[in-house]
Amino acid sequence: MNLALYVSVADAAEIAGVSPERIRQLVASGQMGGEKKAGVWLVLKADAERFVRIPNMGRPKRATKEARRKRR
Repeated sequence: MNLALYVSVADAAEIAGVSPERIRQLVASGQMGGEKKAGVWLVLKADAERFVRIPNMGRPKRATKEARRKRR
């Protein structure tokens, strides 16, 4: 295992712009690579960086009041 390829959950969260809990969820679901070493989760840095580049990942933004009125 090349440790230079990994970052901590906190660092991955900062890179990806999400919470550490979300990073743990992504690792648990297999959407992000990670390993537990000596009781500490390490996440692949490339996966954290890739997460940032995926547009529209997550819940869609809620439409504005004006947009909802136009749909009626």
